[in-house]
Amino acid sequence: MEDSSIIKHTDDVTIFEILKGHLLTEDYDDLREEFDENLPECRKTIILDLSKVEYISSLILTYLMYMLKKSTDAGKELVIKNVKPKVMEILSSTSLDKVFKIVK
Repeated sequence: MEDSSIIKHTDDVTIFEILKGHLLTEDYDDLREEFDENLPECRKTIILDLSKVEYISSLILTYLMYMLKKSTDAGKELVIKNVKPKVMEILSSTSLDKVFKIVK
């Protein structure tokens, strides 16, 4: 997924920053592959930075659930950060805002 995300590791956290404004169905496979490849190196806390994301498709919601399950299974915590109002609306309408830890 060229230029679609950046993964940064610090001592305590891994930041998975999405650079695309719209996450669509066709992005699913690349996102999943990139996450799977990097999960073993991720720190105990994984921050998914959505500050640049304006829209997510329904399949990407499935991807978020996948990330949460894989993170939890690996003993890591997934935190979603910097959610734009439109994306938060989508998460709220599906009650996923109650499933994920979301911070500003």
